[in-house]
Amino acid sequence: GVEIQKAIDDHRAQRISQLEFLNIVRDAREQVVRPKHDDVPQHLRRDVTAVAFYHAIEKQLAAVSPQGANVKADAAEAAETMLEIIARRRVVNWAQRDDIQNEMRNDLDDFLFDVMRDGKGHPLTPDLMDEIIDRVLSIARARLPD
Repeated sequence: GVEIQKAIDDHRAQRISQLEFLNIVRDAREQVVRPKHDDVPQHLRRDVTAVAFYHAIEKQLAAVSPQGANVKADAAEAAETMLEIIARRRVVNWAQRDDIQNEMRNDLDDFLFDVMRDGKGHPLTPDLMDEIIDRVLSIARARLPD
């Protein structure tokens, strides 16, 4: 796509670093490749955005949560809830509006804090929560334009 071509041109002109280049290409690829469905809970599979959210959340939870924690089920619940939170706030041109995205961010943050951390005991730090929210919003901007 356009983004990848621009990244290649920028990289050739050495306007961006190797790492930045790889990140852009990886992100673009993640948005194109349908995420693997085999390890995704059945009820999420019909919604590719939910699947993408699930992968982003599950990866972070798995990294910090104790062995045997209910990571897959909690990640699936989080994916669905975060999708609903974003849907509730979505308006025309939301992807260009910082005010709307900030409202989404606050709601998503409250959810991760209250439900995933305090409620379900996943040891999420504020930095990790920000990372999950950034990932989820970037997936949403790519997949849920107006």
